[in-house]
Amino acid sequence: FKYQIENLTNAAIEIIDLLGGKIEQRFITDFKGIEQVNTAAYNKGIYIYRLVSKNKIIAVNKFAVY
Repeated sequence: FKYQIENLTNAAIEIIDLLGGKIEQRFITDFKGIEQVNTAAYNKGIYIYRLVSKNKIIAVNKFAVY
């Protein structure tokens, strides 16, 4: 996932399944970059990822695992 963020205070990328369960959370240590996620252990389906900073959602998108 590509991202760009202005404030790194408690910034993280969260991956959530369609039932609302948090699958993974990764804390961000750089203002912009690319985060790669290994989905080999994920079940097939649709997932949502969101960029969160200071407990506020900055961006949301989805991806599929086949």
